[in-house]
Amino acid sequence: MFLIVQAASLERTALDNPHLYAALAGALAAAALLVRRRTKVQARSESAALQFDDPPDPAILSLGLYRDGILPLEPAA
Repeated sequence: MFLIVQAASLERTALDNPHLYAALAGALAAAALLVRRRTKVQARSESAALQFDDPPDPAILSLGLYRDGILPLEPAA
């Protein structure tokens, strides 16, 4: 919370001072460009893999057919 108050105070001061405003705007623009570049580099890396919300389909699908049409409660021995 302390850092937010300090940043707001700096921003308010920068609005009154054109040189400080230019320096603050330049620093924020540089930070935005660096973050964008880092994101692009990470997206192109070989370790980046797509992750989906849905689980993959199993290799073998069961038809759900049971002997005598009932679901066994215990595994057959």
